[in-house]
Amino acid sequence: MRWLQRIALMGAGSLAAIVLLEAGMRVMWPRQVGEYRGLYVLDPDVGHKLKPRLRADYRTGEYATPVDGNALGFRDIEHPVERPPGTVRVLVLGDSMTEALQVVWPDLYTQRLRGLLQARLDEVDVEIIRLAVGGYGFVHHYAAWRAYGRRYQPDLVLIAACPNDIEMVDSLDVPPTDTQLREAVRRHAQAMYTTPWWRFYQRSRLYFLMRNGLRGSASGMRLFDALRRRLYQTMGEDTDPRHEQDLWTALIARGQLSPAQEQVWSWWVRLMAALAAEIGDSGGRAGIVMIPFQEHVDSKQLQLVVDGVTPAVDWDRADARLRRELEAVGVAVISWAPAFRQALMAGEHLYFAHDRHLTARGHTIGAEVLAPWCAGLLAGVTPRRGS
Repeated sequence: MRWLQRIALMGAGSLAAIVLLEAGMRVMWPRQVGEYRGLYVLDPDVGHKLKPRLRADYRTGEYATPVDGNALGFRDIEHPVERPPGTVRVLVLGDSMTEALQVVWPDLYTQRLRGLLQARLDEVDVEIIRLAVGGYGFVHHYAAWRAYGRRYQPDLVLIAACPNDIEMVDSLDVPPTDTQLREAVRRHAQAMYTTPWWRFYQRSRLYFLMRNGLRGSASGMRLFDALRRRLYQTMGEDTDPRHEQDLWTALIARGQLSPAQEQVWSWWVRLMAALAAEIGDSGGRAGIVMIPFQEHVDSKQLQLVVDGVTPAVDWDRADARLRRELEAVGVAVISWAPAFRQALMAGEHLYFAHDRHLTARGHTIGAEVLAPWCAGLLAGVTPRRGS
């Protein structure tokens, strides 16, 4: 029995030490990634979104951002469904890089893009509608288009995505039904907001200190991944699919995808073609904007997430394949990666060190890349009457 008592005492002592460390961290160390609690609500059509008419401050040790949401639950101003006369409408579907809680409103790439497009299309007014929420993937983009986007009858729809947005949902047909989309985003939101791991992830300062300390080396990164996966298993969750090696990294660093990854890629291309067809049927045009993670434009960061990076690295390989396959089915594609690599080589600061999202400078460069491309896609567009 004594050994049981010793184990119990060791466990209690370890728990007490963790609690004291966590308490100390909350006093001494500012949080480096913002708290999501209180910002989002569940939604039957898109899984989750901002609280309608949210007014909040999103603060970390790297930035402090006022965040305002509209009545629909997105970080945007209000937009009438009926189109104002003489207006060209651009709808942006996106994830956390586009929602961008880290950057103040005037510095968002969507807002800078509006000004740049307005200068190029001086005979019309440019309206940009934002349907972007952290945690969204391509299934969410499809759901947001169906639930909210198509009512605005946009002239151009930008699907602004990051590599980790690419995932396969076996339960979805292509094109999916509304019921299938709602069920897919419901399951995602349930996993994202109700699992013990998510609650721990959102609250622990100690976790973020450990994560950011280990991220500084390849061996540390591997140790952190192993610890995280073990934690998932103890919680009854086999894997964390959002943190598997993404297809972009595999293509850049290895030059090929596994059979399972090829299946995901093929399904995703078909899904995007179906979404683009729906957008075309509504009178608009679709374009995909690929926003790179830092490891997709920075060799030092790539070495931290991929073992044994070889000379086979080809930074343009993933973008070229995407462009080839989607443009063949009528979907325009642009990537920010080449401009970002050039800016990083010049010493510009495009990503926050801890948060890993884009800085205001990253948003500015993204808007500058998008402006001529979007203007070309909108060339010849005659503003439609409001519906």
